Amino acid sequence: MKQTFSIKIGGSAGQGVKTSGYILTKALKDLGHWTFSYSEYPSLIRGGHSTFQINIAEKQICSVTQRFDILVALNDEAIEKHHEDLSRGGLLICDDNRIIKSKIKRLLDNKNIQILVIQVDEIVKKNNGQAVMENSVITGAVWGMITKEFKVLENQLKIIFGKKSKDIETNIKCAKDGFKAVSDQYFTQLKKQNNKERIIGTGNEVAGLATYASGCRFYCAYPMTPSSGILHYLAQRVAKTKMVVKQAEDEITAIQMAIGASFAGTRSACGTSGGGLALMTESLSLVGITETPLVVFDSQRPAPATGLPTWTEQGDLEFVSRAGHGEFPKIIIAPGDVDEIFNLVPQAFNLADKYQTLVFVLLDKYISESWYQTRQFKDGRIKVSRGQIVTESDLRNQLEYKRYKVTLSGISPRSIPGAKGGVFLSNSDEHDENGYSTEDLYTRKQMMDKRMRKFGGIYSELPEPKLYGPQNAKTTIVCWGSQKGPVIDALDELNNGKSRVNVLHYSFVYPIGSETIRRYAKKNKLIAVENNYSGQFGKLIKCETGIDIKTRISKYVGTPFFKDELVEILKTKI
Repeated sequence: MKQTFSIKIGGSAGQGVKTSGYILTKALKDLGHWTFSYSEYPSLIRGGHSTFQINIAEKQICSVTQRFDILVALNDEAIEKHHEDLSRGGLLICDDNRIIKSKIKRLLDNKNIQILVIQVDEIVKKNNGQAVMENSVITGAVWGMITKEFKVLENQLKIIFGKKSKDIETNIKCAKDGFKAVSDQYFTQLKKQNNKERIIGTGNEVAGLATYASGCRFYCAYPMTPSSGILHYLAQRVAKTKMVVKQAEDEITAIQMAIGASFAGTRSACGTSGGGLALMTESLSLVGITETPLVVFDSQRPAPATGLPTWTEQGDLEFVSRAGHGEFPKIIIAPGDVDEIFNLVPQAFNLADKYQTLVFVLLDKYISESWYQTRQFKDGRIKVSRGQIVTESDLRNQLEYKRYKVTLSGISPRSIPGAKGGVFLSNSDEHDENGYSTEDLYTRKQMMDKRMRKFGGIYSELPEPKLYGPQNAKTTIVCWGSQKGPVIDALDELNNGKSRVNVLHYSFVYPIGSETIRRYAKKNKLIAVENNYSGQFGKLIKCETGIDIKTRISKYVGTPFFKDELVEILKTKI
């Protein structure tokens, strides 16, 4: 897959790095080009170095590269930190106050880097603007280097700054003057194309959209990067959706409110990251014994403890797969991109209701906060299935309602509180079929066996991993969750017209579908790619299936795998 070029913007928090990147991303989409955008920022309330990278390609991509073609430096630190990854023959855009040290200047000259200096301060002063509007000047200059279509950028500026009516015209003037300043010095030329009604959204935004489209009407969370975007998305839309969206005082309250809402019959969910989930673990077991449906979003970040709170990692899988004291059925789904988020979140809710159990949706900072471009979703295809809920009509025909009735499937028909004839007891103790607490050993075994029999239905229902690439390849890369983007984007370059490598991507990571991987393990070399230290999914596969993936590629420095980085590593392994 050919990636046309990439842009990296660097500067201090407060300089509008993210705003500039987002405006350019949206404008590039309106211009008709495929993009994928990724941001990095420190865990500081104020200040610190931030970046925003946009990769542009001829078709859909879900990854960024380590090397980029245009570096937009809003301060000296951006040049110092990122000049080495600027591609040979690339472009550095900075203002006249940037001091390029002689050592860096020599390196830039050796790589034939073009340096474009923009008189940012003068342009801002000329338009009676404020210092914060420097990013609009630079944004206009970047746009001027890649296309003649200023109107497309202007439209996005109006959308982004439209609510700030006093500043909108000044921002547009600053951007236009930045655009004019580059004259006809084109780095590359992009022409306007048909974007076929494509949309841009982060993983968190799509998770919020899918949550509402799934029929969920109660969402509760305590803000925690990088999961907070789901809470923000849903909270901003309560007037339209009529959902109850609650910011609790802590994570324990958040999950217990969600459990209570679900117990009362409302589709419910909560969200957090690893540290917050650690506080929720006792309540996870409450879900297990009361057999209350619940969806929990966990957007992972590097740990242990606070770790790197604004960076990314796939480090919670072992924790989540064993979370909660004791044994009870749970399902873990890890979408690989926004399309899978939109398609799999409704399945998560349906599975939670059907099996009256806990379903995790595992995200991470990379997928939660990156900007994906995709075609518009069709929510009319989403089917809401609430599982076995008894009605008052059903209850009238029963001599006695038993909430935890022993069944072959392990699923006991559920009564919603308030239904006439459907009164039952429920607490955190072991209980009999009626919900009465008991320490009778036979009843304990009966209830445990009943609950664990749900795994039979779950195993039969969960799909096998999806295969990407040539079926007759001799090497199979195994990955899960957000690694789908970098790995699949690397395939074309790895194969180079040959059938060398394919990919097994797992979105349903627990329980594990084993038939497909057993088939490929017999004939192919397997390579596991994971964004954690110990290869947690590889270990889970070995534990559940006995298959030992000996070749493992791990990254755990807080950044995702970059496509070009991954290509170079895999070339030495296949």
